[in-house]
Amino acid sequence: MRPGWLDRLRRGSLLATVLLYSAGYGVWGLLLLLVTTIIEAGITRRLPWTRNRLDLFLAAFLGAFLISGLFSPYRPLAVGLIGLGSLTIYLAFGATATMVTRDPSFLRPLAIAWVAGALGAGLWGVMLHRTTGQPAFTPVLGQNALGTTLLIATILALGLVLELRGRRRYLAAATGIALLTGLVLTYTRGAWLGALVGGALVLGLSGVRRLVVGIMAVTLIVVLSLAIFGSERGALISRAASIADLSANKARLYIIRASLAIFITHPLSGTGLGTFSLAYPAFRLPDDPNTLPMPFAHNIFANMAAEGGVVGFTTFGAIVVAGILGGWRWYHAVRREPQHTTAAVYLSTFIGAIVHQLFDGTLLSIHLGLGMWMLLAVLGVGWTRVSGPPQGRWTSV
Repeated sequence: MRPGWLDRLRRGSLLATVLLYSAGYGVWGLLLLLVTTIIEAGITRRLPWTRNRLDLFLAAFLGAFLISGLFSPYRPLAVGLIGLGSLTIYLAFGATATMVTRDPSFLRPLAIAWVAGALGAGLWGVMLHRTTGQPAFTPVLGQNALGTTLLIATILALGLVLELRGRRRYLAAATGIALLTGLVLTYTRGAWLGALVGGALVLGLSGVRRLVVGIMAVTLIVVLSLAIFGSERGALISRAASIADLSANKARLYIIRASLAIFITHPLSGTGLGTFSLAYPAFRLPDDPNTLPMPFAHNIFANMAAEGGVVGFTTFGAIVVAGILGGWRWYHAVRREPQHTTAAVYLSTFIGAIVHQLFDGTLLSIHLGLGMWMLLAVLGVGWTRVSGPPQGRWTSV
């Protein structure tokens, strides 16, 4: 018999993790989850894990990068990081999947805590922007990573606007506008695109009426924001216009070319997880304008190809595709509100985050990557709930 306080402890640990996550302190939340897991394992005498449709994809991904690490020219670092990455996935994915499986209603407080933590991070970033004149940032995350966390929270806030009623809806809307303001002031173009795609997808999946109303509301917010920003209006418009300008993105293209060169040189297993910064200087073109060190490829799939070769790239791509398809099946199978909207929101949030990672690699870090695994856990649980658990002998707790 499981004591009820164990679930309350896990619940509190997860909520604390997402509260800390958006400002870059999610690792402290992981430590809370680790302590919770150790306590639960000691009481139940088994490692907690709930069977999930994404389990085999995760196992294949971790196995691929273990092989990559063993054959890496930077073996000690690569093997150490795959160990740390495995622990992160086990804690973030496993704890979230277990909690959501036991209590599906947990998805709403999870979103509320996530948005609340991001609101604090966004206001902090805007304050630093006003005092330093730099794009909005937090000391741990910097500008691009803050853009990642704010885009995730902005889409979740939009979902709360759709799900909540009365005063709570207006509070969620005000929070969403504040998050969007912070996101805009990060000047992170990839995050802008991710929020645009994810937000449009939420509205589109929620019905034509909501899509039309949402487009009108966003248009009004953008127009009013440009008027309020005043002196920054020109800089923001110029930044947005540069998205489609290849000459303005020359530096990123050099990184992608170097990533492909690394992949071609190490096609099967890559250079090992987390080793891009070590491999990059040897493949850097003579006229490359980027400064060193270069931590990642600014495209999560190019980074996976460089560090994991064919096996790493394929298994990571399979996780992303399976997560999206699983979320889509969850969305289509659940027709009642608010579950229908909840499925649309979490699916759209994950897709928006991945869109940003086509132009960045912020989710490759431990302190931000845990958010990606938590979103995947939610999609995997939804998929498992509507399709049934995977076949096999694994134990579900």
